[in-house]
Amino acid sequence: SFELISDLSINFSKSSIIMLGKADHLGLTCSSLLNCKIAHFPISYLGVPIRPTKLHRSDWFPLIAKIEKILHSWKAHSLSSAGRLVLVKSVLSSIPTYWMSLYKLPSWVIKKIDSIRSSFLWNGSNIKRLVNWQTACLPLRNGGLGITNLIDFNIALLAKWLWRFLTPGPTLWKSWITSLHYHSNPHLVLHAPTGIKPSPFWFGVVSTLPRVKRLFHV
Repeated sequence: SFELISDLSINFSKSSIIMLGKADHLGLTCSSLLNCKIAHFPISYLGVPIRPTKLHRSDWFPLIAKIEKILHSWKAHSLSSAGRLVLVKSVLSSIPTYWMSLYKLPSWVIKKIDSIRSSFLWNGSNIKRLVNWQTACLPLRNGGLGITNLIDFNIALLAKWLWRFLTPGPTLWKSWITSLHYHSNPHLVLHAPTGIKPSPFWFGVVSTLPRVKRLFHV
């Protein structure tokens, strides 16, 4: 009926079955029946790894590798300090944005990305490290260089999901989160989730609660 109404059809050659728990035999049966392959976690969706549990350290390597790959095509020594600053702010700082909108970045990942950005920024300068990295990430009006602070940006992106959650109007994803963690009461979102252990995504979202409550005096 879906195919008749939408004029769309499932491409089983590009589809996969992912089984949770010990259901390998059932997975093989379904795979044979539907003529599609069996996949295993982590899976990649729009370039981001997905697991039912916390991401492994190795799952973050593609993000770091993507940033390092960009640097290979740039000649830092042939760029002015202003040119390098523009690239750090507009390119290197924007690459992790999609990841940060879905997950809370581990501290070691942020340190690694900051190290890459800092090394490129000061590469070729006659005077090394004109300001420390904490100062460089301050706004221009506060004496900084306006480089994105990844910790604050990560919190802001995840906290936006709280805003979307509390925005009036029923949506499927809100109903699902509410039924899993808040006994079908969306107003409990400002409290720690109960019931099923939060997914890596929702764990990152609720980790912003202390900062949000301080900011809005909730």
